[in-house]
Amino acid sequence: MEIEVLGVRGSARPHLDFRSAYGYGWGAWMGEVVPKAGNVIYVEIDFPDEIRDCKMAASPIPSSPVFSRDGEELVVACSIEIASRCGITELRVGSSVVTVVSDDVLPSLVDGDRVEIRVNGLSLWPLNL
Repeated sequence: MEIEVLGVRGSARPHLDFRSAYGYGWGAWMGEVVPKAGNVIYVEIDFPDEIRDCKMAASPIPSSPVFSRDGEELVVACSIEIASRCGITELRVGSSVVTVVSDDVLPSLVDGDRVEIRVNGLSLWPLNL
Protein backbone atom coordinates (compact mmCIF):
# COMPACT_ATOMS: atom_id res chain seq x y z
CA MET A 1 0.00 0.00 0.00
CA GLU A 2 1.30 3.45 -0.85
CA ILE A 3 1.23 5.93 2.03
CA GLU A 4 2.39 9.48 2.60
CA VAL A 5 4.01 10.01 6.00
CA LEU A 6 2.39 12.97 7.76
CA GLY A 7 4.35 12.75 11.01
CA VAL A 8 6.58 10.56 13.15
CA ARG A 9 5.98 10.08 16.91
CA GLY A 10 8.32 8.41 19.39
CA SER A 11 11.82 7.04 19.00
CA ALA A 12 12.18 3.51 20.44
CA ARG A 13 9.36 2.17 18.23
CA PRO A 14 8.33 5.15 16.07
CA HIS A 15 4.71 5.52 15.05
CA LEU A 16 3.81 7.04 11.70
CA ASP A 17 0.73 9.10 11.02
CA PHE A 18 -0.14 8.67 7.36
CA ARG A 19 -2.62 9.24 4.60
CA SER A 20 -3.31 7.01 1.66
CA ALA A 21 -5.88 6.59 -1.06
CA TYR A 22 -7.86 4.78 1.65
CA GLY A 23 -7.93 7.48 4.31
CA TYR A 24 -5.84 8.50 7.31
CA GLY A 25 -4.31 6.08 9.79
CA TRP A 26 -1.37 5.40 12.06
CA GLY A 27 0.89 2.51 12.86
CA ALA A 28 4.14 1.32 14.39
CA TRP A 29 7.08 1.49 11.99
CA MET A 30 8.77 -1.92 11.76
CA GLY A 31 11.68 -0.95 9.51
CA GLU A 32 15.21 0.05 10.44
CA VAL A 33 15.36 3.43 8.68
CA VAL A 34 12.52 5.70 9.84
CA PRO A 35 10.92 7.69 7.00
CA LYS A 36 10.45 11.44 7.36
CA ALA A 37 7.27 13.48 7.17
CA GLY A 38 6.46 14.07 3.52
CA ASN A 39 7.99 10.79 2.30
CA VAL A 40 5.80 8.62 0.08
CA ILE A 41 6.55 4.97 0.76
CA TYR A 42 5.14 1.50 0.15
CA VAL A 43 4.23 -0.68 3.12
CA GLU A 44 2.70 -4.00 4.03
CA ILE A 45 0.25 -3.66 6.89
CA ASP A 46 -0.49 -5.98 9.77
CA PHE A 47 -2.61 -5.85 12.92
CA PRO A 48 -0.13 -6.07 15.83
CA ASP A 49 -2.75 -6.44 18.54
CA GLU A 50 -5.98 -8.34 18.71
CA ILE A 51 -9.00 -7.11 16.81
CA ARG A 52 -11.10 -5.35 19.42
CA ASP A 53 -14.44 -5.54 17.62
CA CYS A 54 -15.93 -6.66 14.33
CA LYS A 55 -19.29 -5.86 12.78
CA MET A 56 -20.86 -5.96 9.36
CA ALA A 57 -20.10 -2.75 7.44
CA ALA A 58 -22.86 -0.17 7.16
CA SER A 59 -21.83 0.93 3.67
CA PRO A 60 -20.05 -0.62 0.71
CA ILE A 61 -16.29 -0.52 1.26
CA PRO A 62 -15.20 1.02 -2.08
CA SER A 63 -17.31 4.17 -1.56
CA SER A 64 -16.05 4.89 1.95
CA PRO A 65 -12.56 5.41 3.42
CA VAL A 66 -10.90 2.22 4.61
CA PHE A 67 -9.27 3.94 7.61
CA SER A 68 -11.09 6.22 10.03
CA ARG A 69 -10.58 7.27 13.63
CA ASP A 70 -12.93 6.69 16.56
CA GLY A 71 -11.25 8.11 19.64
CA GLU A 72 -8.02 6.19 20.15
CA GLU A 73 -9.14 3.29 17.94
CA LEU A 74 -8.54 2.85 14.24
CA VAL A 75 -11.64 1.65 12.38
CA VAL A 76 -10.71 -0.42 9.33
CA ALA A 77 -13.38 -1.11 6.71
CA CYS A 78 -12.46 -4.23 4.77
CA SER A 79 -13.85 -7.28 3.05
CA ILE A 80 -13.34 -10.95 3.71
CA GLU A 81 -10.95 -12.24 1.05
CA ILE A 82 -10.95 -15.83 2.34
CA ALA A 83 -13.24 -16.73 5.24
CA SER A 84 -12.04 -18.68 8.25
CA ARG A 85 -10.08 -21.81 7.44
CA CYS A 86 -8.85 -23.46 10.64
CA GLY A 87 -9.13 -20.17 12.54
CA ILE A 88 -7.35 -18.02 9.92
CA THR A 89 -9.09 -15.34 7.82
CA GLU A 90 -7.68 -13.14 5.07
CA LEU A 91 -8.97 -9.56 4.95
CA ARG A 92 -8.79 -7.23 1.94
CA VAL A 93 -7.71 -3.85 3.36
CA GLY A 94 -7.42 -1.39 0.51
CA SER A 95 -4.78 -2.84 -1.81
CA SER A 96 -3.40 -5.19 0.86
CA VAL A 97 -4.40 -8.62 2.13
CA VAL A 98 -3.94 -9.13 5.88
CA THR A 99 -4.05 -12.57 7.52
CA VAL A 100 -5.57 -12.68 11.01
CA VAL A 101 -6.37 -15.30 13.62
CA SER A 102 -10.15 -15.28 13.63
CA ASP A 103 -11.46 -17.89 16.06
CA ASP A 104 -13.76 -15.72 18.16
CA VAL A 105 -13.57 -12.24 16.66
CA LEU A 106 -14.78 -12.88 13.10
CA PRO A 107 -17.51 -15.49 13.51
CA SER A 108 -19.77 -16.77 10.73
CA LEU A 109 -18.39 -14.72 7.86
CA VAL A 110 -18.17 -15.78 4.25
CA ASP A 111 -15.95 -14.69 1.36
CA GLY A 112 -16.94 -11.21 0.18
CA ASP A 113 -18.61 -10.06 3.42
CA ARG A 114 -17.82 -6.44 4.26
CA VAL A 115 -16.86 -5.70 7.84
CA GLU A 116 -15.57 -2.93 10.05
CA ILE A 117 -12.97 -3.90 12.61
CA ARG A 118 -11.46 -1.87 15.44
CA VAL A 119 -7.77 -2.03 16.31
CA ASN A 120 -5.34 0.08 18.33
CA GLY A 121 -3.22 0.71 15.23
CA LEU A 122 -1.27 -1.05 12.53
CA SER A 123 2.22 -2.41 12.04
CA LEU A 124 3.82 -0.88 8.94
CA TRP A 125 6.50 -2.98 7.26
CA PRO A 126 8.71 -1.39 4.57
CA LEU A 127 8.14 -2.74 1.09
CA ASN A 128 10.60 -2.23 -1.76
CA LEU A 129 9.08 -2.35 -5.21
